[in-house]
Amino acid sequence: MIGAAELEGFKNSNLQAVLVTMFFFNLFNNMDHGALPAALNNVQDDLGFKEVEMGSLGSYVFLGLVIGSAFATCIFGTFSYKLIVSISFIGNGIGMYLFIWFRKYYVLSFARFCCGFCQIYLQIYIPLVIDTYCNLTQKALWLPFVVISSPLGQCLGYTISGVLITYGHSWRLGFFMIGTAMLISAIILWIIPNKYINLEIIMGLK
Repeated sequence: MIGAAELEGFKNSNLQAVLVTMFFFNLFNNMDHGALPAALNNVQDDLGFKEVEMGSLGSYVFLGLVIGSAFATCIFGTFSYKLIVSISFIGNGIGMYLFIWFRKYYVLSFARFCCGFCQIYLQIYIPLVIDTYCNLTQKALWLPFVVISSPLGQCLGYTISGVLITYGHSWRLGFFMIGTAMLISAIILWIIPNKYINLEIIMGLK
């Protein structure tokens, strides 16, 4: 268990490192929202889908976000926060790989839904981290900083996907890179000590 004095020392010394890490986690978590629009024509030409299929394919990720939000309270109340976010990273990465490995519409639809379902848990977790560790002044500084990583991730995904396609690479490469980044994020999160990531431990001391 972490003591109150050790918690205060962590907040003074390592808080910035944790929040910057969360910034990059959220950046990677949102890159696919830009990568797919940038590669839309290439995906359609490669897979032969109709416009209505491409439109619905883009919407399944948001359906996953909505359904994931509905289950979030129950899931966060049952399992450790670190486990939830780690599994969400892995599920997001697997969803990316499914999207590039298969050509069937129903598999790709499931992959996009899976990505959205898994992405919502980091979106919920990060504000909890800030609320748990930060005072009012720090919250005003760090919450906008971390929130801005969502549109920045979309812009980065759009740019990377567009550049790769422009220079003759497959549209799949961008999604492979995003999926790999998510799996690496899961490993990094798992390395961080439980006493600094499992917020249910910390909240008992506040």
